[in-house]
Amino acid sequence: MSTPQTAVTTSDPTKRVYVDENDIRMILEWGKHMPNGGRLGDVTYGSLRDKLIQVFAAIENPDRSKTWQFQAQDGSFLCSMNVSLEQDVVTFFDSKKGNFPQVKVYARFP
Repeated sequence: MSTPQTAVTTSDPTKRVYVDENDIRMILEWGKHMPNGGRLGDVTYGSLRDKLIQVFAAIENPDRSKTWQFQAQDGSFLCSMNVSLEQDVVTFFDSKKGNFPQVKVYARFP
């Protein structure tokens, strides 16, 4: 008897390198897959260096972008992250905890 399989998403939630409107670089590195499509990783942006993060609870929007919950693994911040369909624009918004910058970043690198 076969066991039902859970679909596993292999693509990363975002590209790796973005810049904001002031050309400050944001680097998002993705690692371990988590249950229900979540991912562990780290972010470097401004004064944050290799801050451990987790994204989870992705919702596909009518424009086919995805909105994720984005949080520090140590619980210091929690906000939403919207990723455009082509992953060329990422917007951080709706801060629920902490002070992660509520910015829009753009993929300008391969």
